[in-house]
Amino acid sequence: MSAPARVSTGISSAAGTVRRTTSTGLYRQPFPKSEHGLRVLTLPAFAAVMLAGRKLADDPAKNPTGLVFQAQRGGVVDPANSRRQWRSARGEEFEWVKPSSFRKAVATLLDRELGSLTAARQLGHSSDCYYIERN
Repeated sequence: MSAPARVSTGISSAAGTVRRTTSTGLYRQPFPKSEHGLRVLTLPAFAAVMLAGRKLADDPAKNPTGLVFQAQRGGVVDPANSRRQWRSARGEEFEWVKPSSFRKAVATLLDRELGSLTAARQLGHSSDCYYIERN
């Protein structure tokens, strides 16, 4: 059995959200949906290294908005496309795995490593987090 993952002090900020309107289409809104959405995220070391590498390799001329993950042709990734790609990639064997499964895994890891308050804040909750797996 491998050792449990350890959370590092790597951080990132969540400071916006993707929106779609009939007049402008898909775009990145420069502020989150709620006041709890504006937060600093605790990242495992591998994620912090990966995000830093993507930022360093980024060509500002091809990515003027500075998105870490952008669509193939530039711009915001359509959430509907992401959901479709996820359903295709997981196949029937992992049909039970939903985006909330990842939220639960992250919340549980943070709870065990840093406490339930940190887990709740990571997910943008103001109090205890119901995504945490209870023993």
